[in-house]
Amino acid sequence: MAEEQEIMFRDLNNPEVKSGEKKKGWREKAEKKKWLILLLVIIIIFFIIIFILAVLYAHAMMELNSRQDLGIASGPWLKLPTSAAPTHYDINITVDMDPDYVFDGYVDIYFTQYTSDSYYIVINSYMLSIDDISIEAVDSYSQPNPAYINHQLYEQQQFLVILFDSALKRNGQYKLRVYFTGELGESAAGFYKTPFTDTEGNTQQAAVTKFETVFARRAFPCFDEPQYKSTFNITLNHDPQYTALSNTPVYNTQQLSTGYLSETYQQSPIMSTYLVAYFIGDYVNNTLTNNNVTYSIWLPEENFNCSDYFIDIHPKVVEYFEEYLDFDNPLTKIDSVMTNFHTSSAMENWGMVTYVPSASLYCNTSETWWIWSRTTRIVAHELAHFWFGNLLTCEWWDDIWLNEAFASAMAMFACEQIADNYDWNALSLLSSMKSLDLDAQAAVFPLRGAGLFNPDESYSIFTSTIYSKGSLVLFMMKDFVGEDIFQQALQLYVKTNAYSSVDSDDLWDAFQQVIDEDENDDSDLPTDTDIATIMDTWTKQTGIPVVTITRDYLTESDGTTANATQTRFMFDGSDQPDTYYPSEYEFEYYIPLTYTTSNDLNFDQPELEWMERSYKELTLNGITDSDYILGNIGRNGAYRMNYDDTNWNNIITALETDHTVIPAIDRAGLIFDVFSMVKANIVPIDRALDVSKYLSSESDFAPWNAASKELCYVSNMISDDSTMRDDFSTFMASILKEVYSNYEWLNETTITSSESVEIIVKLSCFYGVEQCVSDAETRFISWMSDPDENEIASEYKSLTYCTAIATGSEDYWDFAWDQFNDDVDRSSLLYGLTCTDDDERLSKLYSAVDSGEITAGDVSYVGGTDLCSNRGSRDIYWQILTTDWDSITENDEPVNKVGRLELFRLLFNTVDHLQQLEDFIEMKQDSFGHIDIILLALVEQVKSNNQWMYNNKDALKNYLRLQV
Repeated sequence: MAEEQEIMFRDLNNPEVKSGEKKKGWREKAEKKKWLILLLVIIIIFFIIIFILAVLYAHAMMELNSRQDLGIASGPWLKLPTSAAPTHYDINITVDMDPDYVFDGYVDIYFTQYTSDSYYIVINSYMLSIDDISIEAVDSYSQPNPAYINHQLYEQQQFLVILFDSALKRNGQYKLRVYFTGELGESAAGFYKTPFTDTEGNTQQAAVTKFETVFARRAFPCFDEPQYKSTFNITLNHDPQYTALSNTPVYNTQQLSTGYLSETYQQSPIMSTYLVAYFIGDYVNNTLTNNNVTYSIWLPEENFNCSDYFIDIHPKVVEYFEEYLDFDNPLTKIDSVMTNFHTSSAMENWGMVTYVPSASLYCNTSETWWIWSRTTRIVAHELAHFWFGNLLTCEWWDDIWLNEAFASAMAMFACEQIADNYDWNALSLLSSMKSLDLDAQAAVFPLRGAGLFNPDESYSIFTSTIYSKGSLVLFMMKDFVGEDIFQQALQLYVKTNAYSSVDSDDLWDAFQQVIDEDENDDSDLPTDTDIATIMDTWTKQTGIPVVTITRDYLTESDGTTANATQTRFMFDGSDQPDTYYPSEYEFEYYIPLTYTTSNDLNFDQPELEWMERSYKELTLNGITDSDYILGNIGRNGAYRMNYDDTNWNNIITALETDHTVIPAIDRAGLIFDVFSMVKANIVPIDRALDVSKYLSSESDFAPWNAASKELCYVSNMISDDSTMRDDFSTFMASILKEVYSNYEWLNETTITSSESVEIIVKLSCFYGVEQCVSDAETRFISWMSDPDENEIASEYKSLTYCTAIATGSEDYWDFAWDQFNDDVDRSSLLYGLTCTDDDERLSKLYSAVDSGEITAGDVSYVGGTDLCSNRGSRDIYWQILTTDWDSITENDEPVNKVGRLELFRLLFNTVDHLQQLEDFIEMKQDSFGHIDIILLALVEQVKSNNQWMYNNKDALKNYLRLQV
């Protein structure tokens, strides 16, 4: 210890040692101080960066949470901010089929930032996992690159909000890449599985898309609104055992290291996201080429023999539209893909249309006129969308009538050209005339301007108002502007707005321009009124008018004048109802009233008077008290007609004397009108049934089509009253007996002769015409004698089973039950089984529902369209739905769930029925999403049915008692 101290002190006293140690200590202290300062600077910089990022993030979040900017804070708001818009998409997707059924990939969205600088972007994404995001400026102006910070998914609004570290520049060009993963869906929306049967009877799966209206966001993040139109390049990576299709032809194929094929498709035309399409599956195809366009139908091999007619009519339809619109189809290939699982009959994806085979294929064998006409119509409708919907796209879903009404109307024009052996105009008008009943309610959408503020509502607007009433409004406009102006205006409309999004005002602008330039002044517009003023009263407000024509026979014996008045037509009797869509026009319409009188019948060039307000005086030349006036000639007007009592009686006399003096379509219109007046409690039920009596000598399709719908409605209303049901059947049998005797019930029918036959046969058997019942029983017994050979034509199976079981022996029911349990024709047989009045056998059916032996899959029809309902089928299906609703609708979209209840729209008619329906809707409210208006419409119709019973039950009883 002492030695150590000595050495230590000696060193300290050594000048050299002292000097060196001092220098060394100073250096060490200086070095330490430098590093401490550097560390402090780094820490300060770090905190400054954190602070700046926090401020930026807070700024972005403040901007993000501003309801004025986005409306994200509350409610399922549907529309995106308008601050950016896409110009192009590159989509790359890998699809793994059995057993995983998943897909993953990325989308490059090229977009322009149009409005003020923003630290975020909002696009649509739903039911996808977002794996990674990056952004890149694509031009020097947009530099420097913003960096991705974070993202947030708003599930209710179906928004993907992406935050950046710096603002996107106004008018900047960017590429946003989003990696994502998803599962092939179980519901027919987005990218989903669709089953089919292979040649060995095994169930296989294909994958297909259905993006209209808001379902593209389930397959890839995007600006999923119709106004945002872009080009698309799509790459599909898949197992090489499958065929892959998309909107355009393949231009590059590669073999990946995984063994998958990578197929890249040519760039698409400019289009909306809902028209993007792809398919992967093991299908076969039937192909033809015409005028450098390749048409192919892709379908399971078991359906191949039914593909010829379908594919053959495609070139004819396309060539018609090209010529009529003076605008060529821009595609070099048009694929049609058959898919068994679909929310609608077809979808017009540009270049890859999807169809349901049961609604689209015609096999040229024993199938009826209806299947042939349906195939022709659906192909024409979807191809019409290539111009109306794809080339020109509605800016927002509340103008979807520009897509669907035009496709419906143009399809009829095309059908008349490619298959002129059929009255397509009548078929279209019949559908439109019947659909007008739906507009006799408060809970109904206008053709345009419905708003639609959530994803569920966007799909619920696809109602018959849009299709049928919309097309009828177009037919009406074509009538008063003239054929030439109508075609010229459509050509201008298409050329001016090609590859753009449009609204109704763009359509009116085209029509007005052609009208103004027409030197011959061929249009019949009211003086000093433009086309928009007229048509806005039909498209911007809900409902339809009823025009009532009356004459004062007592004071004006010469009958030289008549008064025409218009009111909104409502089943509840109100002309100014509390409505979901108040009208600035007070529910008055510019009506092009056409009419003729019996003293000078002219159905080719009827008189035209414009009703610009609620009242119009008509001058009638040479008419007497015994003459009648008819309005809405040709039934192209979107309005109902009613008359005073004398005029109705004169019409009835004319029908009974010689109904052929009035064209068939106008006779159908009279039937629709008079029964609609009964529903609104404007005329008594007696008058409608008096009009119907002339049908004993009717043979044309149009009046029988109208009569079958209206008479079945009456039958549905009284189905729970056995006495009234029997009396009404006796009354109808007396009308149908003679008509039925003029026809032979054929197992095979032809297109040109079977329209009326099928309806008359079905009504005759339903109402118990003896010969028809005997014919049905004969066919049923023949089947019983050889169960393996059922030669009953498909269109008559439900009818035959029901008729035989309702009127025959108990052995008939037992045989049908055995066949049902052997999985033979279950849907038609179930309808027949419910026709029994045997309570014990009906209880057997209810027990089978409870045990799961009978399921929703066994029920495809409960009556109401071309075959009247029976209370057994109604009640069985209600029990099935309410017993197992959750599992039945597990994979349904909300609008499809309501669709299942729609079957009861014209079947429920009592206070108990109404209570059952309202209680069930309340109990299952969460499953219906945000589609209140169509639920309200359903309930409103059941209330109308209940009111019909209250208004007409006693009068109908008394009338039938006098008749039978």
